[in-house]
Amino acid sequence: MLAPAICFLEIRTDAKSVANIALPEMKAYGEAMRKYIFMDTSSDRGILARIPPDSQSGAPAKLAASQAASSPLESLARVAAQITEGDRYTPQQRNEALRLLREIKRAGLASDDTFPDTLELLLDAFVSSDQNRSVDYIDEAFSDQIKLHAGMLRSILIFHGIRMLGEVPDSARAEKRFVFYAKAATDQGLRTTAIHPLMVLHHSRGEKAEVDSLLGELKAMDEVDRMDVHESLDTRADPYRVMRRPDAAARRMAEKYRRFMDEYASQLQLKDM
Repeated sequence: MLAPAICFLEIRTDAKSVANIALPEMKAYGEAMRKYIFMDTSSDRGILARIPPDSQSGAPAKLAASQAASSPLESLARVAAQITEGDRYTPQQRNEALRLLREIKRAGLASDDTFPDTLELLLDAFVSSDQNRSVDYIDEAFSDQIKLHAGMLRSILIFHGIRMLGEVPDSARAEKRFVFYAKAATDQGLRTTAIHPLMVLHHSRGEKAEVDSLLGELKAMDEVDRMDVHESLDTRADPYRVMRRPDAAARRMAEKYRRFMDEYASQLQLKDM
């Protein structure tokens, strides 16, 4: 008899690799995951794996027992480490992380110094595995922490940038959230992360004056920052550098980047800036 199938959520791309600052935790395969045989399903949101029954027995109870003896912050750190140890994690791990996040929010523990780094790991994992509702919850509940944290700002701008330019049903909300975090990124000295999606957005709407203004801002940046923006433009123009298996939103976004780069090729040359 075949063992029951367990659904895993796949980390399809590294949120940080898109911003050229990949985290090792998000790229490495965990030793515990290497014994699994993975099979694609009809949905690109998950992976099925057949695991020996002895690997499954008692797992939820053991997880619950280990969490009960520690604080929500410590429990969340452990769950985050489990989620990011490989390139797949379970819906149960995601749900436990969200439960702990809600508990931390209710208890007013989000100001703890250790919390932002743990939250960043979860945000990266959820962004990279298309867990939109989970990312939206983190965005709504912990925006005060995100806007002051460079790593989370990069990830959330990637998330909202793809939805904003990918013409998803909630792209209007994504644009509002992108603009909110773009301002925070500028305040944190991370303007390079926000400027290229804005150029592409205005170009897609035929707003030449806004594009020219942003190009002027780009030209005024130092060479290192300009090179960073150019690398980001090249990355976003190729959907396979954004996702392992690009979805429709990533493809639409990439097409907008290519159109922008084609029209402004001469102005975007580093030697001409």
